[in-house]
Amino acid sequence: MSFHKECFYHIYNRGCNKELIFYNDRNYLFLLQKIKSTYKKYGANIIAYCLPCVIGCIIAYVDNYNQNELPFFGICENIVIITRGEMPNHYHLLVKQLTDQPLSDWIRNIFNGYTQAINKEQGRSGTLFEGRAKHILIDKEEYLIHLVRYIHYNPVATGLVDSPEEWLYSNYLEWIGKRNGSLFDKKFFSIYFNSFDEYQKFMEEYKIGKQLEKKLKGYYLG
Repeated sequence: MSFHKECFYHIYNRGCNKELIFYNDRNYLFLLQKIKSTYKKYGANIIAYCLPCVIGCIIAYVDNYNQNELPFFGICENIVIITRGEMPNHYHLLVKQLTDQPLSDWIRNIFNGYTQAINKEQGRSGTLFEGRAKHILIDKEEYLIHLVRYIHYNPVATGLVDSPEEWLYSNYLEWIGKRNGSLFDKKFFSIYFNSFDEYQKFMEEYKIGKQLEKKLKGYYLG
């Protein structure tokens, strides 16, 4: 898996044989902690992620932010979480890399460690995921915000909840100003929206035109 500076990537994978990769709330929290404690080593600015029942996503943007200059991030100086969400047999990440630090090493570190922990907890052995993570180059920046919305809406689309607000393993609540979590990049948000209400309206208008939907489809799952 190769990554290049200044490029956005949609990274995704699913459970081996479509089996679960999240069995309980502790699993979600464990993976979130691994993300928080490791991504600073790789200079990646996470834009969005979701780990749903059927699908999980991350969007990231690689940068060298200073934590003291951007205190609202509250995690580390190199990576900023922009969107996240979780569900149990698939994950997705959207990442922009601005440094030469290989994100593939970070991905292996996170999910190899996660696999070992899940195997121990569940008394299983072998691989947890369906081969190596896949990735798609996002070559149209105007599609980014639609991918963020796709991620936030995923728990609804897969039938887990009736509203994105009900899915706690997502930072949709940060994006609409109803939760003050640290995994939220206000700077990225302000590029596209002037208020939380504006993004909430954008979510409510999720019916994307057929033409745009067709263009975006290739960025969702390859």
